[in-house]
Amino acid sequence: ARQERALPDGAPQGESPFALLLIDVDRFKDINDRLGHAVGDVALRMLAERLLGHVRTSDMVVRVGGEEFVVLMPGADLRTAETVAERLRVVIEEKPFALGPEPLHVTVSIGVAEGAVSPAELLKDADTALYAAKRKGRNGVTAAAPRDHRSLAAPAA
Repeated sequence: ARQERALPDGAPQGESPFALLLIDVDRFKDINDRLGHAVGDVALRMLAERLLGHVRTSDMVVRVGGEEFVVLMPGADLRTAETVAERLRVVIEEKPFALGPEPLHVTVSIGVAEGAVSPAELLKDADTALYAAKRKGRNGVTAAAPRDHRSLAAPAA
């Protein structure tokens, strides 16, 4: 009988962890309403550049609509993803964006999820965690509860 050894994060050996961050700009509508959509667009581009500058080279940053971004993190477990998410949150909060006569202070809320589940389930978990971060007062990172690790492969017929 073949015995599988479990990795510390609970994923079976040979199955690489995968994490996802869902990032939402806090109160972005207020930025657009106060400063205009053109400034809001520039702020989003600056935010994207800051995200790209503070993730691992193996990670991918994608704008998924409005003021939401996803960071895809192949090979990252939940602990690594939470660490990166907190670093991103701090880098965005601590350095205002130079837009116009006054610096623009921006904060983000981040939902973190990890697991060998379908992309839709992973995004749903991160979205649930993001809304929890928003309910806690914004400008925070919340991780989804870990799921059972299931293979992304199609089930056997």
